[in-house]
Amino acid sequence: METYPNDVAIYFMQNPLGFHKQAMPAAKATLAAHRQGKFWEMHDKCFANSKALTPANFTTWATEIGLDLAKFKTDMADKAMEKEILRQQAAMVALGARGTPGFFVNGEQVKGAQPFPQFKKVIDKQIAAVDAEIAKGLSRMDAMVANSRASHAAGDNFVKWALHGEQAPKAAPPKSKQRPIADKTVWKAVVSDEDAFKGGKDAYVTMVEFSEFQCPFCAKINPSVKQIMDTYGEDVKVVFKHNPLPFHKDAPLAAEASMAAQAQGKFWEYHDVLFANMKALKRENLEAYAEQLNLDMSKFKAALDNGTYKSRLKADMDAAQKVQARGTPNSFINGRQVSGARPFADFKKIIDEELAKAKKMEERGIAKADIYANIIKSGKEFKPLADKVSPMSHNDATIYGKPDAKIKIYEFSDFQ
Repeated sequence: METYPNDVAIYFMQNPLGFHKQAMPAAKATLAAHRQGKFWEMHDKCFANSKALTPANFTTWATEIGLDLAKFKTDMADKAMEKEILRQQAAMVALGARGTPGFFVNGEQVKGAQPFPQFKKVIDKQIAAVDAEIAKGLSRMDAMVANSRASHAAGDNFVKWALHGEQAPKAAPPKSKQRPIADKTVWKAVVSDEDAFKGGKDAYVTMVEFSEFQCPFCAKINPSVKQIMDTYGEDVKVVFKHNPLPFHKDAPLAAEASMAAQAQGKFWEYHDVLFANMKALKRENLEAYAEQLNLDMSKFKAALDNGTYKSRLKADMDAAQKVQARGTPNSFINGRQVSGARPFADFKKIIDEELAKAKKMEERGIAKADIYANIIKSGKEFKPLADKVSPMSHNDATIYGKPDAKIKIYEFSDFQ
């Protein structure tokens, strides 16, 4: 705006992503402020406090920027507000901007938080194109529309949906890039009495979920888990195991905190709060969530101070290694691995197969409580070291160190 005060206008389009639970309320707050001419002031408040997007804070910020509070609250509740947000989102998705931030510079798409020189390059090109249209005798506005049509592959649609505010059709969901689950290998995904679970204690099918609280993909699996519980009830047992990834620094303590909540009978309630607040998992946040759930705070704090659940966390992470659950979420349905946040249909296919097998086992006289142990008793486990030493030739090898060293380490690597 400083560089192009007369040639560029920026229109903010709402695209609250589904897994950001507070994004829709924040969008409503900014549009409610917009009705009083203070959109950008509320916009700045929300971005400055993106980890604290609560109804109470919206009210506080509305007061701070001088809004009529009664009108603000009325507008926040206006159903037309959400309808307009969804219209804007549908336009962006239909035009190909599924993620955020996404931009269209006179119709030319720019993805992601690019540095200013990248925007400048596109803007300068588009200004030249508009000037060429003006030279033909078009007005500024008509030149801009003509340029936008020419810049976007679906130019007429861009003009209708983005510029004229018409309703875009609901876009078809993107095709899954995940491969179908065909592998029937059974892994030895051992469970213990300490594990948090939902569903039947002695179920036909046991689903072991390796997960963590700072991983956005782990949050995406939760709707599928809920649908599994709604569909199968006591026939399926979903076991939660912790596998915080090394680049999510707040995840290990969040895992310990969830186990401290479990000790007070509120694991799943705490689990839900953590996933709803994935960007705020510092110690003070974890304690605040415990207070919200009315946990005994002296016991909760003592568990974190003393590292009461560190050994159990390590045991879960070791278990993840043994079954090659490298990323999260990673699930094992009666030992069969399902990687990633899959849709319910993918889980259902395997659960139905395993449910039928388990019922046949019961008919053969195996107690329901023993079915899972029987299935995984000969399951596969990853061993980092083979039982025998493999001799290797190092003729013409690239060596760092001396060829007659006591220890020879063979590193298999690649440069990408």
